[in-house]
Amino acid sequence: MKSEYRKVYAPERMYGFWLRQFPPVWKGPHSQFEVTAYHPWDEKERKLCIPPGKRGTAGIIRYSMRQDHVVNLRVGFDAMLNPVVQFGGSLMTDARFKARDPNAFEVQMADDWMDERRERVFIGDRNHGLNLNDGTIRILILEEVVKRQRMWVVYIAKPENGAWHKDCVCNGCLLTVFGTRYRCRLCPGFDYCSDCFQNAKRTHPGHKFDEDKPVWHAGVYCDWCREGIYGPRYKCKDCADFDLCCYCMKESKNIHPGHRFSEIDRPGGQPRETMSIREQNTVSISQLQRITNDVGASRRSDPRRASQ
Repeated sequence: MKSEYRKVYAPERMYGFWLRQFPPVWKGPHSQFEVTAYHPWDEKERKLCIPPGKRGTAGIIRYSMRQDHVVNLRVGFDAMLNPVVQFGGSLMTDARFKARDPNAFEVQMADDWMDERRERVFIGDRNHGLNLNDGTIRILILEEVVKRQRMWVVYIAKPENGAWHKDCVCNGCLLTVFGTRYRCRLCPGFDYCSDCFQNAKRTHPGHKFDEDKPVWHAGVYCDWCREGIYGPRYKCKDCADFDLCCYCMKESKNIHPGHRFSEIDRPGGQPRETMSIREQNTVSISQLQRITNDVGASRRSDPRRASQ
């Protein structure tokens, strides 16, 4: 029996975080942006790495969000190698209070801040990351492969801008779509994240996109997955207080059998009867008509086709 050898691609792991998205820096007079990390900060790369095999603080960013507000952003790994993030709160810890030089690098990078009892510190899970919405901030930490490297990718936004499109991967960067999703009008199932959409005229020329920014239902959480609800809210008509998000609604017959739901598009909106489970990627008749019309128009305007 002849043996076969195959090369198996395994993404290299980067011990650290890619801060893909966080609230923008205020650019006015006296704006602050200070980074404490093991490696020089690169605005294009936006990575905070830690020496392999180590745990602790990967980096600290202190920056101006507004003219009168400086925020602290800190990431690292705790003793169990769970990803930890702090957004807001104080940088002062017991180690800094007791140190002769509280600004020494080793003192600033101490890991005694990784306590969820501390203000604005959130601890994730080493297998699943972090998915948080406390009504004031939206933080998502996912393990993804970026440029052949596996790493923790961090998304931070105001709750109203923090929709996670779970059923969608960007066709440009092949990463999670967070915030606004851009759907191609001509190509069903073709989507861009907000980063890749900036180059759409070059990478997907001649195609128009629809902006999909699901509205946030503040203070309402899905009673199955326990996450905040973005997009349509499905409210049970037979229970006093039972809601499902659009993703869990797809399994409502198993989750909440025999119960009727009404669909609420936005906070304060009128409930609408729903008789079936609406799939996020279903193409409606009107969408098909528009796609057909757009394709026909593009063909008529294409000089190469006109000459044939």
